[in-house]
Amino acid sequence: MNATKGYYSLVQFCPDLSRFEAANVGVILLAPHHGFIKARMATGNDRVRRFFGPDAGGLESINFMKQALATRIEVERDQFKSAEDLQRFAEQQANNLTITPPRFVKVFNPEQDLENLFNELIRGRGKRQAADEVEPVKRLLSRAIKKEKLDDYVMRNVTVKIPAFHTQMTVPFAFQNGVCNLVQPARFSQSSIVGIRDAACRLAVEGSSLHRQPDEKLGQMQLLVVGAFRKQAHEEESLVRDMWGETGVNLYSWQRIGELTEKIRKTGKPAPKQ
Repeated sequence: MNATKGYYSLVQFCPDLSRFEAANVGVILLAPHHGFIKARMATGNDRVRRFFGPDAGGLESINFMKQALATRIEVERDQFKSAEDLQRFAEQQANNLTITPPRFVKVFNPEQDLENLFNELIRGRGKRQAADEVEPVKRLLSRAIKKEKLDDYVMRNVTVKIPAFHTQMTVPFAFQNGVCNLVQPARFSQSSIVGIRDAACRLAVEGSSLHRQPDEKLGQMQLLVVGAFRKQAHEEESLVRDMWGETGVNLYSWQRIGELTEKIRKTGKPAPKQ
C-alpha cells in the first residue's frame, strides 16, 4: 500500500497556560486523502498526575474535556480537509486542553497508524474499548442463540452507518421484528462513574442517531446493548439505564440474556440468507 500525506497533533493538558508545561493525553490524526480524522485519547490520567500532582485539579473534568473534544472532532469531521483546518481548530481551543501544531506523517492505514502514534507518543490506555474486552460477552450471546436454536432468526456481522459520526459500526448480531434490532455487546469495566458515563454517552449518541435515520435496506433500527458490569455495580447499571431512558437504546445486562433470547423467539422474523 502506498503512503499518503497525513498530519498529527498532540492533545495536551496544561493547568496553567502561562507556564507552558503540559502532559500528553491524546493524539489526533488527519489523513485528507482518506477523508479521515480521529482523536485517540488516554482513558487514565496517570501522566497528568505524575506531571502536576495536586496542581492538576479535578481529574473528572479532564475526562469530560477529552471526551468532548473527541466527539466534536467526529461530528465536525467534514470540515477538516488540510493541515490548515486542523491548525485553525487548534487555535479555537479555549480550555486547559491544547492542540499542538500539525506535523507531517506518512499514512498507510489511518486506523492502524493512529493506534501506532498513540502507543508511541501517549503510551496509555485508549478510550475505545478493545475487541478482546467484549469478546466474552459476544461468546455468551453466541452460545445462548445456539442453545435456544435461534440461528435462523439472527443476522451476523451487520454493518450500518452512524449518521451523527459519519462512520460505520458492525454489530455481531441483529434481528428483525418490525424494526431491525442491532445487538451490541459492551463491557462497562471503567474504574469510575465518569468513565462509565463517558462510555454510555457514546453509545447513547450512536443509538439515537441510528434510531432517527432508517437504513435503506434494514429500515427502522434500534440499538440493544448487552452490557457486562463489574460485580456489585448496581449503581453503574442504574446510571446507564437512566441515561438511555429517552435515547432509543435498550440495555440488557448479561444476566438478562434469557430475556433477550425470549424476545427474539416471540417476536423475531426469519433472517434473510447472508
